[in-house]
Amino acid sequence: MEKDITTNIQRSENIDFGSLVNKAPEMLKIDAAGMYGSWISNEYEEQADIYTCKLTLIEKAENVENMNVKVTFKFNGTVDLWVYGKFENNKLSIPAQYINDGANIKIGNVDLGSKVGFFGFKFTDETTGNLNLLQDDFVLSINDDGLLVIDDDKKFDGWFMRIDEGQYAGALDFAIRPEFGKANGSMAGLHVLGKDNVTEINIPVYVNDEEGDISVFGHVGELRIKLTADKDAGTFEMSTEQNVKRTSKKMQDEGYGDFYHIYGVNSENKWSKDVTIKGTWADNVITFNQDTKEDFSGVYCIGTNVDAQGSFYWMGYFANIVVNYSGSVSGISNVTTDTVKKDNRIFNLSGQQVGKDYKGIVIKNGKKMIQK
Repeated sequence: MEKDITTNIQRSENIDFGSLVNKAPEMLKIDAAGMYGSWISNEYEEQADIYTCKLTLIEKAENVENMNVKVTFKFNGTVDLWVYGKFENNKLSIPAQYINDGANIKIGNVDLGSKVGFFGFKFTDETTGNLNLLQDDFVLSINDDGLLVIDDDKKFDGWFMRIDEGQYAGALDFAIRPEFGKANGSMAGLHVLGKDNVTEINIPVYVNDEEGDISVFGHVGELRIKLTADKDAGTFEMSTEQNVKRTSKKMQDEGYGDFYHIYGVNSENKWSKDVTIKGTWADNVITFNQDTKEDFSGVYCIGTNVDAQGSFYWMGYFANIVVNYSGSVSGISNVTTDTVKKDNRIFNLSGQQVGKDYKGIVIKNGKKMIQK
């Protein structure tokens, strides 16, 4: 089920980036308020500073007894796996159940030949990965920062999808202490896998902007990318020195390294770690430099290390990318800049007034910042 492809290092020479469509598709309209809509689950691995970011849809459930929401996880970005739950009083409760209404699951061309159960779990020994599956409702709550997080009672460490029987019996997917950020923007542009294999992307993302230190969660490949904006100058840079995803053990054994990285494209049309990706920032719109025959500073590639034979795994090139998070990010539209400037009041992302002792992301004088 590995979707990445192995290619030769010289393949970038066959792509004329300057001939690509010079315009990103029209951006998605993102409603960042309310419970329903697109959420991005962020599972953090602190040691490597990487996130796994699954697109998750929360919709109104129809004709399901005692449940009012349907939660759909986009497995590998392509396969829908759904469960039902109840949302009330800022809490989402998901009981143990068979996913997809109890149907046998098929992933790509692989028929698992089994039902798949959804459970909350608690580690008995996190170092060995031993855990207990729990029959109690798995509970998430919306916190003061507007994130959907595991409830504060520490009863659960995450959720687990288990294949019941057959040759694939065991874990299908799981998440350890995930956080869900409500999509507050969209990412559009071109995904380039070859000279004749160029597709438009237009996907919801969750953008966290901490005074110019910007993380975009939900990038193609279930990734987070980081960049730094100089808002006074109206520019940004994205370093290639960042890990974005772990490789499989098989790939590590074959010499491709532990992580996928970001690479730029140099003046010779070859991908390189020595290139900084650049673009402009204005009013919460991030525009990567449009590629030309002379300037590839806005084009980047995601791939592994190169092995001794000059091969690598990759996820393709990304060109003409625009990230737009200029809309309202939560229910704070009733807080105007003029009002805040007059009395320096502080608000959390739910629009509630808080004091100087409050810790987290706040709105003060019309600007979003971290208060520690």
